Order: sequence, then structure tokens, then C-alpha cells
Amino acid sequence: MPSFNVKLILSLLLLTASSASSWAQYTAYKSADGVLVVCDKPGHYFSLLIPGHSVHLVRRNEVYVLGKPEEVAHPYFMVGSRFVQLMPLPIAEFNGDVAANDEAILRQQAQYELNAQHPILSSIKLIPLPNGRTALFYFFRVRKSGPASENQLFVTWRERNYVVLIGSNVPKGDSDTSVQSFLLRIASSFRGSSRPIPSPTLPRATD
Repeated sequence: MPSFNVKLILSLLLLTASSASSWAQYTAYKSADGVLVVCDKPGHYFSLLIPGHSVHLVRRNEVYVLGKPEEVAHPYFMVGSRFVQLMPLPIAEFNGDVAANDEAILRQQAQYELNAQHPILSSIKLIPLPNGRTALFYFFRVRKSGPASENQLFVTWRERNYVVLIGSNVPKGDSDTSVQSFLLRIASSFRGSSRPIPSPTLPRATD
């Protein structure tokens, strides 16, 4: 797996919402298909698979948010050249209506983020997952050229009182279609639970 000796400087891919989760509430395990992530936050018990032959778990000290060095609270992964973020978002955090249906909740979250980012280009659409769950796909771009000018893609879905977000950039030489399929594969692996998830019999991912 690759070694990252410089901090990743992030200003766009990190979303404006930031819940009180900490990296200590996530555990990553190596699997035959990539990295299995288990979240142990009370009320947010879930697991999902980040697929790939080269998945690097980005350590907290490798990530620097411009102007907000202490605000990295969720796990990030380098999958090839894709910078992937995973984030469960309490519905109240983006002023969502907990009584609304799944589609309305997901659109509220996406619009909250788009309003904050002021993109020059964006799109939102519903996407059904293989397990029948309603998901939302959206993307945005905030610059025409230069640093952070890549499209940022996101897939979100609702799990009880929170929304799960998985996002990635579209690196040079990659395509929106390929990244979207990758994110949907992650979303389809999601397994939520009302109780803590037992630790799998897999080695922990340390790199």
C-alpha cells in the first residue's frame, strides 16, 4: 500500500456539517475485497466495505483542513487516486425534518451542502440501491480550473435518525461514471444495526 508522507490539504471535499464523532469510534479491518469499516458510535452502529486492492487508511495527522486543523472527525481513505470520505450526519445537524420521508431528508441534506459550497455546477438525482433502499446521488464543482477544481461526488442514504454520506473526488484520468459506480458499491454494502456490531475475525487495517 502507498505511503503518504505529506498532509492532505482539504478545503472542498470536507462537508460543512461536522458531528461529534471521533476516529476512535471507527475500526477498519482488512478484507479480501478492501477495507471493512465498523462504526461503534452509540446510535450509529453500522459497517460497510471500502473496496479496492490498494486502500490506504488516512491517519488523522495526515489530514489538514485549511483554517480548521482540529475539525477532522471522520475516517478518510485513499483508494488509488480517489480521496474517499465517510460521514454519518444526524438529521438535526443540517436542519432536516425528522418526520419527513427518506427522499425529502436526503434532498434537505444535499441542498444544505450546496447552499454552503456555492458551486458553479451541481446536480441531484435519486438512485435506487440493490437492497431497495432509497439513495441520493449529487455532485458539485466550485472552480473551473486550478486546485480543487475536480467534481466532488456523493451518495447518501438514510438510516433511522441520521444520513450516511460517502463521497469522493474525480481524479484526473478517472470519470464521474466510474466513481459513481464505486460509491454505489460502497453504499450497497452498508449494514445498519441497533446494537454494537461484533468485531469480525479480520486483521485491523493499519495502513
